[in-house]
Amino acid sequence: MITLSEEELSRVYTINLSKVLLSPENRRTKRAINMIKEFAMRHMKAEEIKINEELNRQMWQDGIRHPPRRVRVKMTKDEDGVVTVSPYSEEVKEEVVEEKPAAVEVVAPTAAVETVAEVAAEKPKLEEKIEEAVEVKEEKLKPEKEEEQEKIVLSEEELAEIIAEEMGAEGEEKEAEKGKRRKRSDDES
Repeated sequence: MITLSEEELSRVYTINLSKVLLSPENRRTKRAINMIKEFAMRHMKAEEIKINEELNRQMWQDGIRHPPRRVRVKMTKDEDGVVTVSPYSEEVKEEVVEEKPAAVEVVAPTAAVETVAEVAAEKPKLEEKIEEAVEVKEEKLKPEKEEEQEKIVLSEEELAEIIAEEMGAEGEEKEAEKGKRRKRSDDES
């Protein structure tokens, strides 16, 4: 695409930047910018090259290590011989189309509408099943709660007798040893 006018010369190029990958990782985007400038000097026969801010952001978008492999650019040379390099975006020609009022069509219910009606009819059934499941769960939990609420009141003597029976003779010996240890610790402090 070459556009020639009295005041400026404009061209569109696709610049291959794959050779940038040969340079060290921490210099790749800088090198890509320099390659674009060199390309513009060679093809537009100019010494002064300016990179558009938008193109610069596009190049630096993925950082210094990952510049794009190729770039589509538009180079414009003005009267003074300065070349401006900017990203190329195709101009979309908008055609004016007269809008005609759309005819309204009446469509018979489709399978999708019937499916929605079926789902709406099943909703009360699902809600009933959920309520039943909740009731069953609550009934299972009620006996456990009632057992927890029942308390047995024992005096200290009755409790001591029950413990002694369960522990047997070994339990009494251990209790005696614990008592002696407590006495010693109390005497030492």
